[in-house]
Amino acid sequence: MGLGFSRRAQLLLTQWGTVTSGALVAQFDEWAAALTVLAPITEHVRLPYQKSATLLTDSTGIPLLHVQARASVSRSTAQVVTTGTVTTLSFDTELFDVGDMWNPAFPTRLTVPIGGAGTYLVSAIVPWAANAAGTFRQIRILKSGVTQLVLLSSAPTAFIVDQQRVELLTAIDGDYFEVQGLHDVGGNLNAGVIGGTNLQFSAMKLAAA
Repeated sequence: MGLGFSRRAQLLLTQWGTVTSGALVAQFDEWAAALTVLAPITEHVRLPYQKSATLLTDSTGIPLLHVQARASVSRSTAQVVTTGTVTTLSFDTELFDVGDMWNPAFPTRLTVPIGGAGTYLVSAIVPWAANAAGTFRQIRILKSGVTQLVLLSSAPTAFIVDQQRVELLTAIDGDYFEVQGLHDVGGNLNAGVIGGTNLQFSAMKLAAA
């Protein structure tokens, strides 16, 4: 139990007397990496895969889990949203990013990398400041500038309105996801950094298209 995958493989290969130890040791290491696929999501680890890199797939075309495209971003300050104006929300903090999906030059977007086409789980968290004025608070998720979802609409209250949206979307290389907000308070309203919750936006590839 105390030996790593590479050491176990080396011991086995010594016993087998094979000359293909390098390839098999690499396979053991790949299995070990796949077993820890969820760690970057929960521990905010950024792995060194560039947007231009083709994501590795198995023999059936399914991306290998440890190089699966995924990213999560947040905003460290509140974003002011003007009443009656559909506003694309912007982000400034990268929590993790495999596939280089977020680029600060395009802070509203999570972009599908080259070789990353498939089905994505896309999620947004948008906390609105407490304000009982108006009749609604709304968010929607877009793919390459086109609305993909029916608006999530909530009634205003004198308390914080914390909206969350999750959806499965298919995408091709170069598609990008965004989230927009809209309200009708009659003036400006802050989104994000409210009640300990920031604006958050995430996308993770689940499978080939």
